[in-house]
Amino acid sequence: MIGLPAISITLAAAVMLGPGRVRVVTGITAWGSPSPGGEVLALRLHALQRRLGIDEPAPDLPLTVTARAAGTSLGTWTGPTNQDGIVEASLPAPRGLASPLHVTIAQHERILLDAELPLSPPPALPAPPPPFAGQRSGDIHLELTLAHGALAAPFPAQLRVRALGPDQRPLPDIPIEARATGAVFPLAVDPLITSTDSNGDATIGLNPHAPLFELTITARKEPLTGTLEATLPVVPGAFWLIPLGDPPRGLRILAPAPRRHAYLSFLGPHGRHAGAIVPLVAARGGFPQGELPIDFPLPSPLWIVVASDPDERGAATLAWPIPVTTPAVPAPPIALLADGMPRVEAHEQQRAAHARRLGLLILVVAAVTEALLTLALARRARRHLTAHLQEASERGFSEPLPLADQRRLLGATGGIDQTLWVLVLAALTALAFTAVASLATFR
Repeated sequence: MIGLPAISITLAAAVMLGPGRVRVVTGITAWGSPSPGGEVLALRLHALQRRLGIDEPAPDLPLTVTARAAGTSLGTWTGPTNQDGIVEASLPAPRGLASPLHVTIAQHERILLDAELPLSPPPALPAPPPPFAGQRSGDIHLELTLAHGALAAPFPAQLRVRALGPDQRPLPDIPIEARATGAVFPLAVDPLITSTDSNGDATIGLNPHAPLFELTITARKEPLTGTLEATLPVVPGAFWLIPLGDPPRGLRILAPAPRRHAYLSFLGPHGRHAGAIVPLVAARGGFPQGELPIDFPLPSPLWIVVASDPDERGAATLAWPIPVTTPAVPAPPIALLADGMPRVEAHEQQRAAHARRLGLLILVVAAVTEALLTLALARRARRHLTAHLQEASERGFSEPLPLADQRRLLGATGGIDQTLWVLVLAALTALAFTAVASLATFR
């Protein structure tokens, strides 16, 4: 009887403070932009570990992805997450993606995400940006555009100047003089002297090294003159993309600052065609860089989104056209398709609540059992005492004690003791229950 409270309380505490605690849960979020008719289901998966509302990446998590499009199996993909808890999963869809698109992602036998993914119209491919605004004067109208690439410090940029006459016709062989503040021309020449070609265009190369730089362009051919003063914004932190070959057999990514990875999305007519995570390594005396071999077919037209974050929502995220004959532009964001965290969190809450209910049940059963044992032992002790008193009264006196005297004697010897022990045991039991309940608040 003495060991029962200790055993039951220890067991209940172990259940409530062990399995009854809400443990770290692992879940998956799936990102992408699948569209009807797409030939590939390209998903970027984020594996997260969450406890008390705090998320951390789940590295080296083995995942298995299965999918069905309109009842047709797309096969199975398997692979681990990287150190940031991210991985690219790709499943071919020879018959094209169609609704309903159902995806299941599991870690071994445990399902982390089971959802139907939405199909959306493919995002509109980016359009070339308009000419830069600025202050113009004179008879020659100067238009300034980005020839290709991006204005990203400190990488080289190519600007195109177009000279138009009063009749808006291109002016060939017009001398062009350019001065820059916040940028450097090749060979540190300032001003840069060039001239327009037969189409009225001139190319100016420079390396920006400030968030904004000023460019003053002057065109002069007697009797016509024209001036353009423009302040050009630089995309802070933007990566630089260099295709290797035409068509590209690989890509080289340069970062302006230390970065661990570059995140790529290949966009085609049917949305996101593929994705990649490119590790970056600091080069001696140069920029952090990495290369990605391309061993899969590419759609046409093709834009490659290069970002420093897996959500592709940073200000430095750009979409590069392939081939790089037009400027890179702000990219359409990758979409969150499904979040498996609510499902796994609800499952964990149910499991922990069930364990806590089991712990409380152990305490209730132990309390009832203890009370019954106390009552049974008290009754047995009273019967023994009655028999002993009866025997003593018969041996020690010529006549047995009257029944009323026996009851008074029993009340004097056992009633107070029995009541006291019942109260003591009840107090100890209540104390133990309170201790367990207080310990449970430290979950």
